Amino acid sequence: MGLFEMMMGNLGLSILAWLRDHMQLSIGVMIAYFIIMYTASFQEKIIRARTLELVKNISREMKQNGMSISASSVYKKVLPLWMKQSKKWVLFLPGKYSLYPIPHIPSKNNLVYLNNDIVKDILIIMKKNQL
Repeated sequence: MGLFEMMMGNLGLSILAWLRDHMQLSIGVMIAYFIIMYTASFQEKIIRARTLELVKNISREMKQNGMSISASSVYKKVLPLWMKQSKKWVLFLPGKYSLYPIPHIPSKNNLVYLNNDIVKDILIIMKKNQL
């Protein structure tokens, strides 16, 4: 028995044998997994772009109304809109620490794509580029 067989053990070797015997099914499952993960990463790009647009629009609106613009004031105004609209934008996103996508459920505890630092960075970029 070689080193690889010893490392895999009986269970691992039987799983590999099953996968080898059912190659088309294995490939189909892997293709479906890759399609789901690609869709999740595409949806992540969508939520980032739409969050950027929402923050830009709200800050422009506040500037036109003569309100003072700070990261916290823009964030407070954007948050309720983002919580409602982000549900419509995406269904699931890639998991940060997992190998499978997770459903997008916006809550105040799970604001990966919108937080005060993100708003501050967007406002800095807008100021530098005169947007």
